Amino acid sequence: GNAYGFGIALNGDGAQLYTNSATRDLIFGVNETEVARITPSKLGVKGSLDLASDDNTAVRYVHVSRGGGVTLYGNANEHHGIFSRSPANAASDDVLISSYGGIHLDLDSNSNNTSAASFTIGRHNASGSQVTVDGEKMNLTMYGLSTSDDAGANIICRGSNAATSGYNPQNWHLVFQNAGGTAKGRI
Repeated sequence: GNAYGFGIALNGDGAQLYTNSATRDLIFGVNETEVARITPSKLGVKGSLDLASDDNTAVRYVHVSRGGGVTLYGNANEHHGIFSRSPANAASDDVLISSYGGIHLDLDSNSNNTSAASFTIGRHNASGSQVTVDGEKMNLTMYGLSTSDDAGANIICRGSNAATSGYNPQNWHLVFQNAGGTAKGRI
């Protein structure tokens, strides 16, 4: 109505649905209730977006351009999500996880693995890892990149003060605690 039109077209590119106004969105509904809306700049879904409803083992992807990301708070803020950005929030080959609060990794949350439910950090998309947190035993293992004596895996404790005077390296320790938080040893 009101001189606004809706079109359905079919050509060599495919079937098309469209409106003839930049201010009129394309709205999809079920039982007279809106479930999705396409605007000139985005696709909005009210509810869950299910990419695997017909086959939960099928390979499916969500592709986002370099510099883009997925926000997780519902307000489109770039300080809470996963992005293709550098730590300085510039478009890059890095992956930036940004959070308003903590970041929690819950390994084997459904308790269906007796092994290999670990958090690993690897390099160059190769098998194996340089850092592993074992999901069953909660052991932290670090592997060096070479067998030479000076290229092993290191734990570096660095203070926030870059001054050359007043630095007390004897104050930095690795502390081993029992389950109650009592220190049982230090290095």
